[in-house]
Amino acid sequence: MKELPSIEELKNFIIYERVQNFTLAANQANITQSAFSFQMKKLEETLGVKLILRSNRGSCLTPEGKIFYKKYVEYCQN
Repeated sequence: MKELPSIEELKNFIIYERVQNFTLAANQANITQSAFSFQMKKLEETLGVKLILRSNRGSCLTPEGKIFYKKYVEYCQN
C-alpha cells in the first residue's frame, strides 16, 4: 500500500499556503524551521510532486502546489 501524507504534514502545508514563508509557518506550527522544511519535503516525496519552489530569495507555491491546495480544501469541505 502506498504511504499517505501525515495529518501534521497536511496541516502544516495549509499553514504554509496562508503565510507563504517557512519561518512564519514553522512558528505558527510550533516547530523549528528545519523540522517544518523536512515535513514539506516529505509531503512532496509522498505525493511525487513539487509543491513549493524554494530559492535564496524566498519560497512560493508551484502551480502544482496551488492545485493540490485547492483540491485538498475542496475535499475537506465536502
